[in-house]
Amino acid sequence: EIYTLSLHDALPICNIREILTDRKNALLFKETDNEGLLSKIEELCRNEVLRLDIARQARATIFEEGYTWDSNARRVAELFKELGVSE
Repeated sequence: EIYTLSLHDALPICNIREILTDRKNALLFKETDNEGLLSKIEELCRNEVLRLDIARQARATIFEEGYTWDSNARRVAELFKELGVSE
């Protein structure tokens, strides 16, 4: 299982590699690799260019792929509409 490194924590997500690319829009590490996590945190602390680039690319991925709350809400509403569920 792969985890992503954010500024706050590491979150497990199924099929994460379909969304995130290591060193492009995330830093990835294996679930049980504590040393790997530590290494990624240290690298982000030392490398401002990498930190800002990953942040920029991650934000672009969110908006390009429609992973915002608004986009998800629209998809859910459309699904309910298709299923004939009324308000």
